[in-house]
Amino acid sequence: MNGCLPSESHRRIRLPTWLLLFVACALLASPNAHPAPITFNTALPVSQNELILREQIVVSESAALRQQTLNTVIGYGVTPKLAVFGVLPVTRRDAVGGDTEIGIADATLFARYEVFRQDNAGATLRVAPFLGVRLPSAAPDVLGDNGTDALLGIIATSASTKRVVDAQVAVELNGDAAGGRTGHLARFDASLQYRAWPQTLTRRTKGFVYAVIESSLTYQERSRREGLRLPDTGGLQWFLIPGLQYVRQRWIADLAVKIPVVSNLNGEAFELDYSVFASVRFNF
Repeated sequence: MNGCLPSESHRRIRLPTWLLLFVACALLASPNAHPAPITFNTALPVSQNELILREQIVVSESAALRQQTLNTVIGYGVTPKLAVFGVLPVTRRDAVGGDTEIGIADATLFARYEVFRQDNAGATLRVAPFLGVRLPSAAPDVLGDNGTDALLGIIATSASTKRVVDAQVAVELNGDAAGGRTGHLARFDASLQYRAWPQTLTRRTKGFVYAVIESSLTYQERSRREGLRLPDTGGLQWFLIPGLQYVRQRWIADLAVKIPVVSNLNGEAFELDYSVFASVRFNF
């Protein structure tokens, strides 16, 4: 897979099953790029001393706000099981009939550690908890919440030559700042990446197209200000995120749309109309 087999002929050659399984295992254990969720992380490993760079653009629309964010994500494999990540967002926020704000939003640092691994012929199962912190931005009054937030959760990934399934349970514990606190957030995310093309692997196969469908369920508490709960904050939301992903040996490109399915929000809380995600990731 991912072009690790040299092309020795211009004819289409079907590879024996044992060789496909060998190639699949090599892919999952190598520093090559592999399919991954578009809107959250994966439990598949980052090889030791490997560097990952991802640039992701997110455009969000609502009745009152348009927001564009460029997320720069850097990941590094410290050991075969431990990987560390940093996320730096640069955001432009345009309020309807209001001001435009541009700046660096809250940065995130987190570590992910593999605690379980089961490899079978042509497939693998990985489980990895993560722990991190979100730090106030350089301009907290504009694009941040003034607080230091804790992030923790666990990710499970089941991968084979045909499909990858990821699931994540995560909690965001938002810190107090400036007399208030954004409500704590709990979320459950799931992603299926299914290889749509090519259906048959050959020695000339170099890239893969995956159809992606993701689900994101979030529940957020009401925010507080001076000890009082704010009525127009928090609530339950469920999103579906269809997308496409193109995977090569050392890079991935993807595109997805986040669509609200259920919005059971409190009062006049902010309600998202949709978000568009576009990103490219490189493995070094």
